[in-house]
Formats: sequence, C-alpha cells, structure tokens
Amino acid sequence: MEYQSESELAAHVHHILSSQAAAYQESLKAGATDIPSSTHAGDDPAKRVWPRIEISENPTSDSKGRLRTERRYYLVLDNQTGVVARNVSYDFSIGDGDDEVFAVHDNHEPIDVIPPGQSARFALYFSMASSERAVCTVRWQGDDGAQREQSATVRRY
Repeated sequence: MEYQSESELAAHVHHILSSQAAAYQESLKAGATDIPSSTHAGDDPAKRVWPRIEISENPTSDSKGRLRTERRYYLVLDNQTGVVARNVSYDFSIGDGDDEVFAVHDNHEPIDVIPPGQSARFALYFSMASSERAVCTVRWQGDDGAQREQSATVRRY
C-alpha cells in the first residue's frame, strides 16, 4: 500500500493501533469480574475518565470512480472508574501559539451520567488552522460526591 505523505501513513498507523487497543480493552472487560459498588477512582491513575480521539475510515469513491477514504473524528470520554461518573464535562486547551482548538459537535452541557465501562462520543471538526494536538481536561463527580479531574493530550492523527 502506498501513501501520499508521512502524515497519511501516521494517520493509518494511529487508526490501526487505536483499534487494537480498543479490542484489547474489550477483551479485558469481558474477562473481568463484577466491580463492587463501593469502589471509586481514588488515586489509581487507571481508574479515571480518559479522553481520546477515535478515527473511523470509510472507503468512498469520487465522481470518476476513484477510491477515496473519508475520515471522521470523534472525541471519546471513556469511563474507566468502575463506578458511575456524573456531571461529566470537558474542555480543550493548547499551549502557546495562535492555533485554533478543536471544534466539538455538542451543546457543551455536562453529561449527566456515563455508566462504568461505557463511553460518550462526540463528533469533532477541524479547520486548516486547528492544532494537531490539545490537552483535554475532563471533570466528573465520583460516587462519593467528590469532584475529580483528568487531563490528557489528544491528537487528531
């Protein structure tokens, strides 16, 4: 398979690795036992609401019948706390510079509930001026009522 640029190759590799990581996580969940309801995120870094960008690729053809790949990008908030995450909100920030932050297609209202082991997904839109990466900060309320926060760098390729 030939690629037009290194960024196209990088996007393809990222998509393959993301798919494999998601499949691995699902296999781990399938073998997991029930998590007691008293468990909460605490200080365990794995038990957080983690943001990530998912890319889906759909083959299409143009008016001349040539094969094209249409990419769709999604912000995914994955609840790995083991308990219900309530009042989940997020925002993007970038470092110094004039780059535009990602545009997300939602109403920016807090998400009432994300069940344990589930995720919420939102369409992302980019312009030519959009940054290739940003820090996504997710805030949620744990089962004990305490407010929690997790930040991670997300990339669009």
